[in-house]
Amino acid sequence: MRRFVCIILPSAVVLLPACSETAQDEQSKADHATLQGEWAIVSAESNGEPPPPGVLDGARFAFSGDNLTLLGKEGTFRLDATKSPREIEFVRGNSRQLGIYELDGDSLKLCVGPADDRPTEFKTKPRTDHSLFVLKRK
Repeated sequence: MRRFVCIILPSAVVLLPACSETAQDEQSKADHATLQGEWAIVSAESNGEPPPPGVLDGARFAFSGDNLTLLGKEGTFRLDATKSPREIEFVRGNSRQLGIYELDGDSLKLCVGPADDRPTEFKTKPRTDHSLFVLKRK
């Protein structure tokens, strides 16, 4: 039960280095603007398993500028919409995580992994240290 918490929370919070808008392509800029605001967690899984009941109750993602806050912890993020699937990188302190994202209106899918293992699909498997979040704009 504790293993899931250790994996999911860092995965979500350890978000990418700050965006340099001058270096971003137009789609990345548009996605950056679309992400701004609060997102509620609809579902989550890590290593192929859902979180224990209650672990993510009330948890949300809050994007503000280049910052992301999850459970009161803040990091930065950077997008690259030129890749397929689109890429996201999270940084919090000395911790960095790589991920992919998909925006569809008021829905957002994020799949994140450790700094040396960016996910390539929106699913998790045992022993991958990948976490998947499905979010809805609040």
